[in-house]
Amino acid sequence: NMLKNNIGEGGVAGAKGGRPYIDIKDAQWYCRGDLVPVDINELSPANFVVYRFGVFITQMLQKAMDTPEVTLLLASNLPPNNYERNAFRNSFFYEHARRVLFVRQERMESVGDFL
Repeated sequence: NMLKNNIGEGGVAGAKGGRPYIDIKDAQWYCRGDLVPVDINELSPANFVVYRFGVFITQMLQKAMDTPEVTLLLASNLPPNNYERNAFRNSFFYEHARRVLFVRQERMESVGDFL
């Protein structure tokens, strides 16, 4: 019965009412204050490899999907956003004017978390 009462537009279960899902790591972080980019030159070798793999995936998706180019960067702090129903809302910030996607630096702990 609870599931039947939580069917949103298009018949998507869990899309109506209630609290949206949030990733367990995202639930521990906040987006407050100013955007603080990370200097890529100061990453550890392991984190630099993870970052470069993320850049590769970003470029591959851009070519495969024929979408506008996006620059991938890291940030140690993200500003507030309006991504309320996104499970990873505290992990990224997209700067539309410059087409820059900032990913929270803590996501680099694992390549799976980063991508």
